[in-house]
Amino acid sequence: MRVSRQTARLTSYGTVFLRMRCMHPRCRGAVILTGPSSEFGRSDLLMRGGRTRRVEVSLSPPGAAYVRRHRRVTNVYATVLLTHPDTLSTSEPLTILAPRRR
Repeated sequence: MRVSRQTARLTSYGTVFLRMRCMHPRCRGAVILTGPSSEFGRSDLLMRGGRTRRVEVSLSPPGAAYVRRHRRVTNVYATVLLTHPDTLSTSEPLTILAPRRR
């Protein structure tokens, strides 16, 4: 699984969309976002091999509040745990931006 360096914006619903690429025949597992203070959010993952897609990750209420309070959070990492083959993949540092103000 490959998660390249990117900037994602938090939606008003408390989710972010991350671009991911499956490097195995099939990717099934979980995506966990960890930030400077704690775990920010998680999501289940299921992709066909060789595909790139945007994966929606829901942030926990404390994680979303942290992003809204700081407006821009750097050094967030996406850890991908795949069930088969048993692999662990960590992303390059990500940046999460707070929702746009209206």
